[in-house]
Parts: sequence; C-alpha cells; structure tokens
Amino acid sequence: MAAGVAHIPWYATVFRGDEFAAALEEVAPIARHYGATSWSVQRSAEDAYQFRHMISWNEKADWELFWNGAEMQ
Repeated sequence: MAAGVAHIPWYATVFRGDEFAAALEEVAPIARHYGATSWSVQRSAEDAYQFRHMISWNEKADWELFWNGAEMQ
C-alpha cells in the first residue's frame, strides 16, 4: 500500500468525553514509534463526545502493527 492516512472516528459515552480525550492524547503520539509520519486528534465543536483520530503512514504494515499493538488493545 502507498502512503495514506487512517481516519478513525471515535465516540465517547455520555459523561466520559473528557476522560476519553485524555486517553486519546496519551495513546496518539505512540503511533510515531510504529512509523507514523504525523498524527492528530480533533474533538467536534458541535458534539463534545465525537472525536476524529488521524494518523499518516508510509506503509500499511506499520499501521497494522500499531492498530494491533499492546497500546491499542
């Protein structure tokens, strides 16, 4: 696979939005250890429980290692 961006939509349950945001901010930078070239986490301004996690990869295999890695389990 050529370079690409994984767009992961997340949705937190009621009353857990802030906790989920903190957890995403903790785990998102770990993608660089798996070869990600960049990452970002965005929280919707219209729905405080909706998040978008984007990670850029050069290789699909790196994405699969990250997604199936211990940090994401």
